[in-house]
Amino acid sequence: MILFTKMIQRNLILAFILITPFACSAKITPQEVTQSFWLAIEQNDSQDIKTLISSPADFDGTMPFQVSDIQTKKVVIENQLATVETELVVLDEKPFRTTIQTHLIQIQNNWKVDYQKTISSVTQISATEKALDNIKELGKIFSNSVDQSIQDLKEQWPAFKQQLEELEADAEATIPELRKKLDDIKKKIKQQIESEPNEKKADPGKSV
Repeated sequence: MILFTKMIQRNLILAFILITPFACSAKITPQEVTQSFWLAIEQNDSQDIKTLISSPADFDGTMPFQVSDIQTKKVVIENQLATVETELVVLDEKPFRTTIQTHLIQIQNNWKVDYQKTISSVTQISATEKALDNIKELGKIFSNSVDQSIQDLKEQWPAFKQQLEELEADAEATIPELRKKLDDIKKKIKQQIESEPNEKKADPGKSV
């Protein structure tokens, strides 16, 4: 029933957008356009997406990802630009809930979604989520390796280092929280390897 209501609302908004370029008094809010846009993404409706975005050429008909459970919140309007705080679930390999800004621009009295700017913010968050998952997995591997001999850990260090460097490159780790996690893992591995000489300094079986 809720989905049916949203579809009716979206169709009404689309009708207003199509017939109001010359009716300056009509106003469809940024929040309403945002809701219709994300519902069109959720329902794989290419035609509606093209109607709702500022530059239809930016959309090639391929859905960038799947979403669900869309909620709109705070709206900020500055002259001909607007942002709508949007909470949604990205249905990736591991679905996750996130909050992004949907960017809009007013064209001929109609609010349209800035497709490139809005979608890129979601894809960046998705890449970050994947990188964090990889870091967590690498941390588990390292934890399991601590119980192994120092020699084994030394042998595995080049592989660990390569994986960390790949993560930094793939995630373009300019995000402080990602870089910190990567640096922490590197330090722990190096500390474990460098602790070997100290462990061999004293022989507990001999007295001074």
